[in-house]
Amino acid sequence: MEKCLDAPLHVLYLKQLGLHREKALKNFKAALTTEGTEFEAMMQADEYFRREAEDSTRQNPDWDYSKETAYLKSALGEIAQRARKMQEIKLSAAKQTNQAMQYLQIQQQQLQAIQQQISGGASPWNIGAAYRIPDSNINLSCTYQQGRTNVQLSCVPDEAIGLLGPNGFVNGVTPGNVGVSFNINI
Repeated sequence: MEKCLDAPLHVLYLKQLGLHREKALKNFKAALTTEGTEFEAMMQADEYFRREAEDSTRQNPDWDYSKETAYLKSALGEIAQRARKMQEIKLSAAKQTNQAMQYLQIQQQQLQAIQQQISGGASPWNIGAAYRIPDSNINLSCTYQQGRTNVQLSCVPDEAIGLLGPNGFVNGVTPGNVGVSFNINI
C-alpha cells in the first residue's frame, strides 16, 4: 500500500518543492529592491526554501530536494547577476548624462564669454523709458539692454481715448507725462 501511494505523493512533493522555489525566488527579488545586501537576500531565500522543503520531505531516501536546491541557487545567482548588470547600466547612463551636462555648461559659458567680447563687456543694466506726446499719436521709447541702445519713434493711436475723457490718460500719470521702466539683471 505504501509503495502505491508513494509514487503519486512523490509527484505532489516535487510540485510543492517547485512552488516553494518560486516563492523563494519572489522573496529574493523583493528583497533585492527593498532590503539590505544581495548576499543577505540570497541567504534568506535559501533558508526559506530549505526550511519549507525540510518540512515537506517524508522520511524516505528517494525523497530528496538537493536538485531543487541547486536549481534555486543557480536561479538566484543569475537574477543577482542581472541586477548587478542593470545597476551598472544605470550608473553608466547617469555618468554619461552628467558628462553631457558638464559639456553643455562649458559650451554655454564659452558662448556667454564670446557675447561679452562682441558687445564690449555688456552691462547687467537694462533700462527703458517711454513718452507719449499729449493729445497726439506719437510715442517715443528708448531702451538700453546688454550694452545696446534702442530708440523707437512710433505713431500709435490711443484706442482708449474715448474712455479716458477729453485729455486722455497721459495728463494725470506723472509730472511731465514720463513713463520709466528700470530692470537690473545680476
